[in-house]
Amino acid sequence: YHHRFLFFLAFQATAATIVSGAMAERTLFSAYVIITCVVAGVAYPLAVRLAWAPGAWLQTFDPPFIDFAGSGVVHGVGGCAALLGAIIVGPRAGRFDPSCRTFRRTMCPPC
Repeated sequence: YHHRFLFFLAFQATAATIVSGAMAERTLFSAYVIITCVVAGVAYPLAVRLAWAPGAWLQTFDPPFIDFAGSGVVHGVGGCAALLGAIIVGPRAGRFDPSCRTFRRTMCPPC
C-alpha cells in the first residue's frame, strides 16, 4: 500500500501547489497552510471518491468519466481552489495600471 499512498500524496501536493501559484505574494504563510489542509484533507479526497473509486458517481454517466493519468482530478481541484483563492484575496496591488490596462514588468529582464 505504500506505492498508493505516495501516489495520492504526490497528487495532493500538486493540487496544493496550483493554489499557491494563484495566490502568490498576496497571502500569509499561515493562510497558505490552511488552504493546503482544506484542499488535501477535504476537496481532493472528495473529488477522488467521486471520480476514481469503483462505481464512482462520475463513472455512472454515459459516456463515463475517464481521467487519463489523474490529471483531470488534480487540475480540477487545484484550479477551482486557486480561482476561489484568487477571488478572495483580490488582484495584486500595484501590479496593473488601471488607467491604461498595461502591466509593469517585475520578473522580465530589461529590453
